Amino acid sequence: MPRQPLVTRTFFVTIANVKFLHTDSGDIFDDDVILTKTFKNNNEILRAINKSLKESENPKLFKAIHVISVRNESRLYGMKETDFIKHAVLMKDRKQKI
Repeated sequence: MPRQPLVTRTFFVTIANVKFLHTDSGDIFDDDVILTKTFKNNNEILRAINKSLKESENPKLFKAIHVISVRNESRLYGMKETDFIKHAVLMKDRKQKI
């Protein structure tokens, strides 16, 4: 099978293990969350997660309440060129004067 051309990008991500509250049942559970930037402190992480939850389908169902652990990583992501072209937004040429 021939090698498929890929579009790749390296991201610096924050991986936080976070304690969540299910507001309907009162259950508390832990889950890992990947955020696509680095943060100065745990409060910024909680704000970013809760902001993202507010924009979800069920904005009041879950609430991030505590950051258990945090690690930062550099990760290389990639996708097939055909998938990239199918899903990407066409941008203006950077060399053109606006």
